[in-house]
Amino acid sequence: MHLGVNLYVLYSFGGLLESVFSAPTWFGNLGGLVYLGFFLLTVIIAHIPTFIKEKDNPSYNSVGASGGVSGLLFATILLFPNEELLLFGIIPMNMLLFGVLYLFYTYRMSKMGKDNINHDAHLWGAIGGMATLIVIRPEVIPLFIGKLQSIFS
Repeated sequence: MHLGVNLYVLYSFGGLLESVFSAPTWFGNLGGLVYLGFFLLTVIIAHIPTFIKEKDNPSYNSVGASGGVSGLLFATILLFPNEELLLFGIIPMNMLLFGVLYLFYTYRMSKMGKDNINHDAHLWGAIGGMATLIVIRPEVIPLFIGKLQSIFS
């Protein structure tokens, strides 16, 4: 189930983010390469806190790229906060609202730690995705603020 959700999110949002990166005003022909680097960097960022937290726990294991998928999703939310997504393919929801609810859920599940899912990687992947996008394209901050103003006005 977890893998299926990750693949669905990657399919749904990855292509959109790659097309933004490949736009002539962004990275043009290098967009696909920048997108790949972005994803890999976000995977690494997502796992650093867990690595530090569990470094003395030889029985701990975590594998996967969920943090990178979370990073792609939240970079997309940063770019398109006022767009709508279909939760479970049927429930329309504002992307910003979804992001806030997802972060709350991920944080809660991380604290509970009962389902053998590295929710910390999801949380830090989301933060890492947004931070990485801001570092490579700082102009997304005023664009995001402008879109927030249009949501709440």
